[in-house]
Amino acid sequence: MEAWADMLIDCFFTDESTGWVVGGKIDPNEPQVRDNSFPVVLKTNDGGATWENKLASIADDLVKGEWGWKIQFINEQVGFVSLEAFDVGAILKTTDGGENWERLPINDPQRNANLEGVGFIDENVGWVGGWGDREFERQSSSATPDGGKTWRDANEIGRAINRFRFFGTPVTVGYSSGVTVYKYEASDTSRSSARAFASSRHVMPASVLTRASQGESIHIPVTCPDPNQTATLRIWDRFGEEIITIENIAGDSTTVEWNLEDRHGSRVRPGYFILRLTCGDQSESSLLKLN
Repeated sequence: MEAWADMLIDCFFTDESTGWVVGGKIDPNEPQVRDNSFPVVLKTNDGGATWENKLASIADDLVKGEWGWKIQFINEQVGFVSLEAFDVGAILKTTDGGENWERLPINDPQRNANLEGVGFIDENVGWVGGWGDREFERQSSSATPDGGKTWRDANEIGRAINRFRFFGTPVTVGYSSGVTVYKYEASDTSRSSARAFASSRHVMPASVLTRASQGESIHIPVTCPDPNQTATLRIWDRFGEEIITIENIAGDSTTVEWNLEDRHGSRVRPGYFILRLTCGDQSESSLLKLN
């Protein structure tokens, strides 16, 4: 896939032959960093043997530093792609089955940016969520009533949302995952409602954002339900690149020490990290910020 993209994030197929993948492409003559990426929406009609970038015709409308993150089709004609970029927010929309796309900026008052999740319940009503800004701090959400033309702040629906899933025709229920799991329920007044689900597990609560200074090492609090089992802690950077796996953690441990080195022995830089602790058949995730 190197000919078409440098990073691919999400895909959607309608059958064994026809589908789309989204991601980004960086000019080989530019530094290979995400600030130099342009989004791609690649379509195949032959099961992945060949691909065509469906954004080529709107290249002049695309913003440097963006890449595709999530793709959703609500029917055979209408689809959406969230565009992640550190400083701006936008989506792509198609109304002709993915052949042509239009870039629509997120123009809410908070100027939501660094998007990940996108979810629509029909051609008009939808939401985006994600990190909110370059510092990955705000974890903002936005809503549109008119297919992406205008947006409002919608942080009440959830924080740091990465994915939406809706069910029913018309949609009556949906879920999204972010800081925790959120549930959407359609009401008789046609106004959406959302509520968060508290985790019933206590391995590593996903709602906790741990802050720590970058000293020699840190101690990450954990709880394993069964002290007779060992646990495993996996750590990734904010883009999902594996940093290190710490295995054979005693089940009665209350903390896990990490020396702030990756699996190659190199010191990690300050930033956000994704933590996932597995103990038996239970797993929990959390975020860690190193200042």
